[in-house]
Amino acid sequence: MKKTGKIICIILVAILIVVMIISNNTNGATAQLSATQTSVESGNTFDVTFKLNDAQASIMTFYVNYDKEKFEYVSCLTSNQYLVSNKYQDGTIAVFYNSMDFTTGTDNSAIDSVAFRFKAKNAGKGTIEIENNNDFGIVLADKNNTNLSYSSIESGSKLSANIEVTEKQVEEKPDPELSESEISLKIGETKDISITNGVEVTWSSDNTSVATVENGKITAIAEGTAIITATGNEKTATVKVTVKNNIQEEAPAPILSESEIPLKIGETKDISVTNGVEVTWSSDNTSVATVENGKITAIAEGTANIIATGNEKTATAKVTVTNNDIIEEIISPKLSENEVKLNIGQSQQITVTNGVEVTWSSDNTSVATVENGKITAIAEGIATITAKDANGNLATVSVTVSKLASNDGIDDGNNNNGNAGSNNTGNATGNTGSNANKQNSINTNITQSNGAQSNTGNSSSSANEATPQAGENTADTLIILAIITLIVASVIFRKKSRIR
Repeated sequence: MKKTGKIICIILVAILIVVMIISNNTNGATAQLSATQTSVESGNTFDVTFKLNDAQASIMTFYVNYDKEKFEYVSCLTSNQYLVSNKYQDGTIAVFYNSMDFTTGTDNSAIDSVAFRFKAKNAGKGTIEIENNNDFGIVLADKNNTNLSYSSIESGSKLSANIEVTEKQVEEKPDPELSESEISLKIGETKDISITNGVEVTWSSDNTSVATVENGKITAIAEGTAIITATGNEKTATVKVTVKNNIQEEAPAPILSESEIPLKIGETKDISVTNGVEVTWSSDNTSVATVENGKITAIAEGTANIIATGNEKTATAKVTVTNNDIIEEIISPKLSENEVKLNIGQSQQITVTNGVEVTWSSDNTSVATVENGKITAIAEGIATITAKDANGNLATVSVTVSKLASNDGIDDGNNNNGNAGSNNTGNATGNTGSNANKQNSINTNITQSNGAQSNTGNSSSSANEATPQAGENTADTLIILAIITLIVASVIFRKKSRIR
């Protein structure tokens, strides 16, 4: 490019010399460089024009130099088939114009101006200038293109235009503002949201399989979440959409760690929600008890309900506030018995002596059961009966269940008497063990010595009458043994009387 420019310059110099020789009439030419604006905002364009005053040119050659830090060359605005303008180097434009017809010696299209367009870049003052570095000159023609003359611009002379570039004033535009920030919908439902500050926006959804949007109208498609975005002024605003099934699980009610709470005046008690439901706390009688974040404070004697509200449902705990001197009587249940002994099949009623409401239970229902305080003996063994109040306080009764009295002694007596003779039946009996066997032996000996069926029968009859009934205790057995002993003694006494 540079080599071509130099060749063109040499050719033009030769042409100008020829013209100078031909022409004897030389007029001085004046020119000016003007800009459409002397102050331009960064990013805007402006025009600069090189103009001959009261003259036209058939031949021109010059350079346009510009501050490349402040300006950017856009284009040459003058359109002419004889005009060539090229970016010679960064910051310089080379301009060549020749409309002379040297064959006829006439000018085909003389011009008087060339315009250029630039774009302002960085803030500050910058200069654009026309420079004639080659002492070429300008061939002028009158407006009728008949009288040619030569005029030169002194080598090194410059025409300049000063332009100040200012910072572009950027108007701060507002962010779009939405009427909603979070929305919950069921499948198939729709919801209209709007821009509250008038910003023009475009709408989009990041998950159209869950929710779509058109002109601010959101439609729920399937269960899940989606983010709806409104974009305007190169800024965004979003709304979160949660889509649920039409049939939703019912939100749980809050569950409290306590249902009834006894307190002394001035005491505090912390209760909690055991199933994680978020609640707000309140008291229906703040003169008796107050609550804050689950912490209950007893104020005065009386009752109050502490209420936890969550998921549009409530749970309550009853607080009973008493004076310090009677609170102990209320806390724990007191029972009428601490220990009970029963035979199988027997029962006994146990009562709560201080009026506390309790629930009853047995730790061994195969031995003893309990219902509303009534204990029933089932089988031999030991069981613990428990009375528990609403606050978890306990009171217990130890229950020992014994077997019924055994019939083994009666069986042994019958067997021994049977051995003494077929007619000797129903002899005296007693408790199981060695004492009963010993007595049976005495009865047998008496029967065999007498040989009298009637005495044996009397003895057996008396013994049968003295047989203990099922369920009698050890004391009854001892009485029977005493009666049997008396009968035996009577028989012996009669025998001795007969011998005499």
